Amino acid sequence: MNYDRNKSTIGAVLLVGLAAGAAAWYLLKTEKGRETANNLMNSFNDLSANFKDRASDSFAQVTEQAKNVIDNLKSKTSQY
Repeated sequence: MNYDRNKSTIGAVLLVGLAAGAAAWYLLKTEKGRETANNLMNSFNDLSANFKDRASDSFAQVTEQAKNVIDNLKSKTSQY
């Protein structure tokens, strides 16, 4: 039984490897594949830039809120 499990695992790994190799060949060796790869990279770069912008905006908002809380606490403690 263990032998059958190992055999099917090896088969699955080989199948995934073949699929990855075929995809790599398509993306690197054909004109349409290179165009698709370039489109994917452009989309990834746009997504990455968008994520960086949103993260930066969120960080700025959190920083501003933290400053407001600190200023509020300072003003309340200076009253005493």
